[in-house]
Amino acid sequence: MSPPSLVDELSSDLGFGPEDMECLSRLRPLMTSELPAVVDRFYEVIAANPRMRAVFDDDAQIDRQKAHLLDWLEGVFSGTYDDAYWKHRERIGRTHVRIGLDQHYMVAMMGIIRAELDARLRSAAVAHDWSPERRRGCWSAITKLLDLELAVMLSTYEEAFVRRARAGERLATIGQVAATIGHELRNPLAVIDSSLALLRRRTPDEPRVAKHLDRIGEQVRIADGIITNLLAMVRDQPPVRVRVDLAAQLRDAWELLRDREGAVLETDLEVSEGWLDAGLIRQLVINLLQNAIDAGATRVRAVTRVRNGELELVIEDDGKGLPEDAEGWLFEPLATSRQQGSGLGLALCRRIVDKHDGSITAERLERGTRLRARFGAALEAPEAVQ
Repeated sequence: MSPPSLVDELSSDLGFGPEDMECLSRLRPLMTSELPAVVDRFYEVIAANPRMRAVFDDDAQIDRQKAHLLDWLEGVFSGTYDDAYWKHRERIGRTHVRIGLDQHYMVAMMGIIRAELDARLRSAAVAHDWSPERRRGCWSAITKLLDLELAVMLSTYEEAFVRRARAGERLATIGQVAATIGHELRNPLAVIDSSLALLRRRTPDEPRVAKHLDRIGEQVRIADGIITNLLAMVRDQPPVRVRVDLAAQLRDAWELLRDREGAVLETDLEVSEGWLDAGLIRQLVINLLQNAIDAGATRVRAVTRVRNGELELVIEDDGKGLPEDAEGWLFEPLATSRQQGSGLGLALCRRIVDKHDGSITAERLERGTRLRARFGAALEAPEAVQ
């Protein structure tokens, strides 16, 4: 159900109408000066909760989010609640989904907002000698709108769940095709590769011929990589966790990349090892780094750290960045914005982190992209390995 339809239905059920909108608009002059204190209190609660605080990278990000929250609160008392207003609220919800904020935190955070607004409304009622009926009417308008706000933002989680389910269905279809033709395709590719080796020996001193043979060989490797990604996505085997040297994985993957000339890899590894499936992580790292190179990056930065008790791998680049709407489809199988892209690399990355009880998200930067992968239970040896 689209947000406007959801809003119409819930507005009718809750009785949120013109009188409530007018009441909220009249409250704006009284509440505006109080809202910065509400924002500060909100983030005091977040700072005291390690799991909530771990959602944010640093204090600079929190400062930016404080500005967004203040803007959101000012909108609550704007008196204008049209389609543009609710579409903006929907985008906020999608951002929460993208950064991996659990749904129950949404409910808790809205509870904090309610409590803070209630306290300030009570103070205003006392200061201006409002009647109990007026105070109750104003509080009723606020709670109705906050209920609508929460419903719209939570609906984006349902949207994400449906999208993931559909991606799973597409993956199952891809699996049927891959299982059928993968082996058959690799046989002719192997013949082509063998013939290339023979031709290279027969024409060692002909640069023009060698150039074309190199191009053929590169296309064979690309085709083989697509088949590998297809088959890797549909295998439903649990990861075999061993101690993995993350620095070595990054170094070896970088050496294997295509078209990386002129680009540099920087590393900042707070965590140097993790208990992961070595083969799967190798595929993940190669795909993430290749994705950065394909985006035209000249500088790629790999960071590992502990976030909320989990191993986190971040790949940042200074490439051309993501399209405006990419967060909604970026990790879906066969979805790509690149003319030469297969739409399999990032879908495989999501499959890999899912198998490690983790998550992967993408963020548009001012210049470039940040991909963040988190892995569950990767910091300690599993019992089966000990």
